[in-house]
Amino acid sequence: MMTVFYLIIAHLLGDFVFQPNALIKWKHESWRGTLVHALIVTAFSGILIFPYMITFKAFWLLILLFAAHFAQDNLKIIYQRREAGKRAAWPFFVDQALHIFFIWVFGSEISKLPSLSLPAKFMEVYQSQNLLLFTGLAIFFTFALDIVKFEIFRVKHGAVKYHRDYCGISYRLLAFIVSYALFLMVLALSQ
Repeated sequence: MMTVFYLIIAHLLGDFVFQPNALIKWKHESWRGTLVHALIVTAFSGILIFPYMITFKAFWLLILLFAAHFAQDNLKIIYQRREAGKRAAWPFFVDQALHIFFIWVFGSEISKLPSLSLPAKFMEVYQSQNLLLFTGLAIFFTFALDIVKFEIFRVKHGAVKYHRDYCGISYRLLAFIVSYALFLMVLALSQ
């Protein structure tokens, strides 16, 4: 199941960290922008699960995950164009839930495949649940939460342009690091 978590991190990177305003605008103007976005998410996915990318089936499943992401984002954009006057955040949340569902479906299948035999020290770091959890939560509490806040703000206040709140991202990252460190200390002391 580690592959599912790596694919979620790849999704968080591609959907939140490495999706600047220019790409969001391009996505809404042309399917080519959505194609580039889906390719970015797929590239992160392939990089993060590279030990499993040794079979044709793994590549095929990654291509299916790409196709699902591309189709889903296009359908969301078509819906948003049709419902342009309405302010709703639910399409964003449904889109994210569907992304996670497809990641779980395809990631579960990929995790059943053989993987590369890599040096023990590398695999120790690669399979570190603490590192994986820290990375995923750090991205979620910084960049992803910034967009969630924007979606809710947009519903309340109308059409506004998204600008990253780097100050808020920094504060949330600091609060997360301190909270995570305290959690690890309490966990270590309780053992």
